[in-house]
Amino acid sequence: MCGTGNCQQADVADSAHGATEPELNADVAPQSSTITKEIDMNVLNALQEGAQSALHEYAESRKRDVSRGAETAELAALLVEKFGEGAGTVLKIAEDLLDGPHANLRTEVDRLVQEIDPFAAENRQKRWAARPAAIALAAPDDKAAT
Repeated sequence: MCGTGNCQQADVADSAHGATEPELNADVAPQSSTITKEIDMNVLNALQEGAQSALHEYAESRKRDVSRGAETAELAALLVEKFGEGAGTVLKIAEDLLDGPHANLRTEVDRLVQEIDPFAAENRQKRWAARPAAIALAAPDDKAAT
């Protein structure tokens, strides 16, 4: 009835019959809410899968750089760790906004970091102990010592 440009009269007419707008839409709201929740979960699943995929692609790129001698395993592992932390933070925000379940990206980040640098935990402690922590931009003399 609003298509005729007479929306106020439609509201008055409905009120005159004792029907209010929420009552008129009561049957639609639960169905609409369910559809919205399904869309939210589909979006969340796509975000979670995308984050996992991006993490794996990034880790593979770092592994290739280590293999060809462009990066040390320590640097590559650190980069993957930080990339994963950022992706995990963004994913958690989306999960919270969509009121969805939380994916555990941290476990996969830790596994990939360990795969790249078996001494990642020791190297992390060395970085934290250094004041200030820095990245040496020269090639290390002894790769086993770093």
